[in-house]
Amino acid sequence: MLAFPKFQQIQTFVVGIIGFGGVAWSISHSAKLSRDQHARQVAHERETLRIALLAELTRNKVTISENVETLKYEEDSARILVPITPITSVYEKLLDKIGVLSEEQARAVMDAYLLLQDAPRRLKLIAESVPDLGNMGGEHILASARSVRKLHEAILVRLEPAITALETN
Repeated sequence: MLAFPKFQQIQTFVVGIIGFGGVAWSISHSAKLSRDQHARQVAHERETLRIALLAELTRNKVTISENVETLKYEEDSARILVPITPITSVYEKLLDKIGVLSEEQARAVMDAYLLLQDAPRRLKLIAESVPDLGNMGGEHILASARSVRKLHEAILVRLEPAITALETN
């Protein structure tokens, strides 16, 4: 008779260990699934941000490159009307997510966009006047073709590293 209560205690103990092990495994597995889901979500955010910023920086590069190319054919003394508002809406909306990029990408993107955001001030410094064009859209300056071309060339040089950094995953 003494063996039966001993067997019951051992059985309870074994079932308890198996049950506890199952709960521990379940919690551990659930945590791993959660970590994996979070990693996928961060990777998705990183990729989405990278593509959006790359598209915007590329659009800026193309626009500025076309301006530089056009201005090469203008006489240096020619006066031109130039819009001064850069394209930065994607960057401004997603700035709080910049930390998901790699350090190199974040640094290059910040450098490029700080320059783009400072471009209106720099263009105003070389402006001969800031005409009021009414509802033509955006702010413009009147400046020498040579000055605008040189400033745009300097901006292009700083956009390249950001675009290159974003093109590499």
